[in-house]
Amino acid sequence: MKKKSELAFDRYLSNYDKRVKEIRFKYSHSYRVEKLMKKLAISLNLSKEEIKIAELIGLLHDIGRFEQIRKYGQSSDVKTGTDHADESCVFLFEEGHIRDFIDDNRYDKIIKDAIKNHNKIKIEENIKDKSLLFAKMIRDMDKVDIYRVLAEEYTEIFNKDEISKKVYESFMKHETVDSKDRKTITDDIYAHVAFIYDINFEESFKILEETNNFKDYLKTIIIGKKSEKEYIENNKYFNELINEINNYIEKDN
Repeated sequence: MKKKSELAFDRYLSNYDKRVKEIRFKYSHSYRVEKLMKKLAISLNLSKEEIKIAELIGLLHDIGRFEQIRKYGQSSDVKTGTDHADESCVFLFEEGHIRDFIDDNRYDKIIKDAIKNHNKIKIEENIKDKSLLFAKMIRDMDKVDIYRVLAEEYTEIFNKDEISKKVYESFMKHETVDSKDRKTITDDIYAHVAFIYDINFEESFKILEETNNFKDYLKTIIIGKKSEKEYIENNKYFNELINEINNYIEKDN
């Protein structure tokens, strides 16, 4: 049986056309992140109440995406000039729709802080305590499923494009890449791989490994007319990316 929050979420989504590809993607992504948040919360030994809050944050973190897709026909904050996390908070807290999903208001600040910060290049400095914990959690589990989406739905193929200087510098410093700096397909791929630099918990790495989402994404970007071996050998950017990320993961573990 679905929870109140899930029933309310489905009612909200009844306003949107699920025949639209991106609507379907975001609907599925929301439920997957809800489950991933539960898994992470359990692994972090959170209370039963906190596990429910984690699930709710996972379910609602992208709720601003649906109106974005309907208005602009796509879910790119850069291209639409919007911030879907901020729009999610407007809908839930300024317009009061959070009560559609949860009656108790004691966790409103934690939920808002987590959702607002889930897509920012860095968490706001004033976010502390439980708000910081849940913000880190949603950032991690969102990325875990984004790798699945990238591998299954938005297949990118590594090509010979040059990499932009700012993107390369951020990547080599083990920093996440600012979306505004991305200009080529190579930039996009480096930026997506760099998500892993912002994984906050050891438990999150374990979940990422269990899903195989990251490994599946790496496989998709080397698909091409040449054999995998030839492709890797002839692409200095791919070699450098793989070597750097493997060294990072080995040191972290």
